[in-house]
Amino acid sequence: MSRWGKSIKSMKIVLILVIMIVIGNDLFLIVKINLTESKVAKSYFSNNYFIEASNEEMKIENFKEYMLMEGWSFSENYYGTIIFRKGNLQKEIPVYRLIKI
Repeated sequence: MSRWGKSIKSMKIVLILVIMIVIGNDLFLIVKINLTESKVAKSYFSNNYFIEASNEEMKIENFKEYMLMEGWSFSENYYGTIIFRKGNLQKEIPVYRLIKI
Protein backbone atom coordinates (compact mmCIF):
# COMPACT_ATOMS: atom_id res chain seq x y z
CA MET A 1 0.00 0.00 0.00
CA SER A 2 1.34 3.42 -0.88
CA ARG A 3 2.08 6.14 1.61
CA TRP A 4 -1.05 8.06 0.54
CA GLY A 5 -3.21 4.98 0.92
CA LYS A 6 -2.05 4.50 4.52
CA SER A 7 -2.62 8.18 5.23
CA ILE A 8 -6.17 8.09 3.88
CA LYS A 9 -6.91 4.90 5.83
CA SER A 10 -5.68 6.46 9.09
CA MET A 11 -7.73 9.63 8.40
CA LYS A 12 -10.83 7.46 7.95
CA ILE A 13 -10.16 5.74 11.28
CA VAL A 14 -9.73 9.10 13.04
CA LEU A 15 -12.95 10.41 11.47
CA ILE A 16 -14.87 7.32 12.61
CA LEU A 17 -13.51 7.72 16.15
CA VAL A 18 -14.51 11.40 16.25
CA ILE A 19 -18.03 10.55 15.05
CA MET A 20 -18.31 7.83 17.70
CA ILE A 21 -17.20 10.27 20.42
CA VAL A 22 -19.75 12.89 19.31
CA ILE A 23 -22.61 10.37 19.16
CA GLY A 24 -21.56 8.85 22.48
CA ASN A 25 -21.45 12.27 24.14
CA ASP A 26 -24.92 13.14 22.84
CA LEU A 27 -26.36 9.82 24.03
CA PHE A 28 -24.77 10.37 27.45
CA LEU A 29 -26.42 13.81 27.68
CA ILE A 30 -29.83 12.36 26.83
CA VAL A 31 -29.44 9.76 29.60
CA LYS A 32 -28.23 12.49 31.99
CA ILE A 33 -31.36 14.58 31.37
CA ASN A 34 -33.57 11.59 32.15
CA LEU A 35 -31.73 10.85 35.40
CA THR A 36 -31.54 14.40 36.80
CA GLU A 37 -33.85 17.33 37.47
CA SER A 38 -32.37 19.34 34.60
CA LYS A 39 -34.47 19.68 31.47
CA VAL A 40 -31.62 20.97 29.27
CA ALA A 41 -28.14 19.68 28.43
CA LYS A 42 -25.65 21.18 25.97
CA SER A 43 -23.60 18.99 23.67
CA TYR A 44 -19.97 20.10 23.77
CA PHE A 45 -19.11 18.72 20.35
CA SER A 46 -22.11 19.58 18.19
CA ASN A 47 -23.39 22.81 19.85
CA ASN A 48 -26.86 21.29 20.11
CA TYR A 49 -29.06 21.57 23.18
CA PHE A 50 -31.09 18.54 24.23
CA ILE A 51 -34.33 19.61 25.87
CA GLU A 52 -36.94 17.53 27.64
CA ALA A 53 -40.30 18.83 26.40
CA SER A 54 -43.72 17.58 25.36
CA ASN A 55 -44.03 19.83 22.29
CA GLU A 56 -42.18 22.50 20.30
CA GLU A 57 -43.54 25.43 22.33
CA MET A 58 -42.48 23.82 25.61
CA LYS A 59 -39.06 23.12 24.12
CA ILE A 60 -38.47 26.83 23.58
CA GLU A 61 -39.96 27.80 26.96
CA ASN A 62 -37.78 25.25 28.80
CA PHE A 63 -34.73 26.57 26.96
CA LYS A 64 -35.56 30.18 27.87
CA GLU A 65 -35.93 29.14 31.51
CA TYR A 66 -32.56 27.38 31.38
CA MET A 67 -30.83 30.44 29.89
CA LEU A 68 -32.42 32.72 32.52
CA MET A 69 -30.99 30.46 35.26
CA GLU A 70 -27.58 30.79 33.56
CA GLY A 71 -27.82 34.60 33.87
CA TRP A 72 -28.88 35.46 30.31
CA SER A 73 -31.90 37.65 29.61
CA PHE A 74 -34.23 36.88 26.72
CA SER A 75 -34.05 39.56 24.05
CA GLU A 76 -36.08 38.39 21.07
CA ASN A 77 -37.07 35.50 18.83
CA TYR A 78 -36.02 36.61 15.36
CA TYR A 79 -36.82 34.38 12.36
CA GLY A 80 -35.90 31.07 13.97
CA THR A 81 -33.09 32.46 16.12
CA ILE A 82 -33.48 33.09 19.84
CA ILE A 83 -31.35 35.99 21.05
CA PHE A 84 -30.15 36.35 24.65
CA ARG A 85 -28.10 39.12 26.25
CA LYS A 86 -25.85 39.29 29.31
CA GLY A 87 -24.26 42.71 29.81
CA ASN A 88 -22.44 43.54 26.57
CA LEU A 89 -22.55 39.94 25.36
CA GLN A 90 -25.11 38.56 22.94
CA LYS A 91 -25.78 34.89 22.23
CA GLU A 92 -27.80 33.82 19.18
CA ILE A 93 -29.16 30.27 19.26
CA PRO A 94 -30.82 28.90 16.10
CA VAL A 95 -33.99 26.98 16.93
CA TYR A 96 -32.78 24.00 14.86
CA ARG A 97 -30.02 23.54 17.48
CA LEU A 98 -32.69 22.80 20.09
CA ILE A 99 -33.45 19.09 20.01
CA LYS A 100 -36.58 17.86 21.78
CA ILE A 101 -36.31 14.54 23.56
